[in-house]
Amino acid sequence: MTQKQFPPINLELAKALTTRWRSYYADLLRAYKNRDPKKKMVINVTPNDQDVFRGFTIPLKDLKNIVAAAENHNKKKKNKDNQIDAVRGYLAMDTPSSEGRPGLVHILLLPVAGNKDVTHVSPMDEDGTGTLESSIYDFSAPCPDVCDVSSPLYGEG
Repeated sequence: MTQKQFPPINLELAKALTTRWRSYYADLLRAYKNRDPKKKMVINVTPNDQDVFRGFTIPLKDLKNIVAAAENHNKKKKNKDNQIDAVRGYLAMDTPSSEGRPGLVHILLLPVAGNKDVTHVSPMDEDGTGTLESSIYDFSAPCPDVCDVSSPLYGEG
């Protein structure tokens, strides 16, 4: 299977895509906050509200750890079909809060070999005799909590 290539995109397209996301998420959040038909007050949520989930901050150190684990894994696997050639991201969410806020959004990244998720890898030992370690990285520093509010991708401001 040939991997699809994703070159960088221009700022205008990035703004359009992030604006579309914020509108979509605001609609979901508005429906979530107004799900109780017994409440008389309707809560409005706009695409640029602070509660609208925008993205993640992923430390470079963590990305380097995924790459190092993949390289170590690939050294031990002679069969090309078993070699890590990509990273996949899954969205996840904590339990909603008792105050009515949706749960904290996470992005889980893990290596992929031949389009199959690699959930465990051998530790960085030379002989590969160690126990398997999880290769699922939890990046739970979401924006709006950790954001560059001056970014043109953040929203109107």
